[in-house]
Amino acid sequence: LTATGVVAKYPQYDATGGVNGGPAIVCTGGQSMTLSAALRTTSGPVTVMAVYNDTSPSDGFRYIIDSTTSRRMIEQMTSAGQVGYYDGTAHRTIAPALRGAQCVTWTLQSGTGGRAYRGRMDLGASTTSYTEAAMGGSPTALFSDRGLATQFAHAKFDRIIVWNKVLSASEL
Repeated sequence: LTATGVVAKYPQYDATGGVNGGPAIVCTGGQSMTLSAALRTTSGPVTVMAVYNDTSPSDGFRYIIDSTTSRRMIEQMTSAGQVGYYDGTAHRTIAPALRGAQCVTWTLQSGTGGRAYRGRMDLGASTTSYTEAAMGGSPTALFSDRGLATQFAHAKFDRIIVWNKVLSASEL
């Protein structure tokens, strides 16, 4: 999908500022992009992987992805400083946040809830089930809340990849 910077909220591009000296999109709190189409137009399981360097100065709601349809969110951290997601009803926390370079993967599937991984390490699961839904609508935002107003990521992002399934242990 094509991501377009929101006027007056453009993130910066750094050709060598990412993990291991690679390129990165730099968000310092206040930047946002919107996607050209839905991440997932139908319901079903999903895996989202983000490679980033967490530079957040504080714990707060920091959205990596926020979809308008069904309000499915992937969160860098929540107000308690934890990796999590929003399932359309409540914010679900999984594991403590960690500053610095990392690869975090979220798997979301009906009946089993959400799981998170940092690298290949299983961080655990949320305590409640996940109701599968589309991750779409306009705008589907990257690095902020769907209103492009208050909940901004604070990191250098190398990659965000989405699969329409839950990856197996060997795929992870």
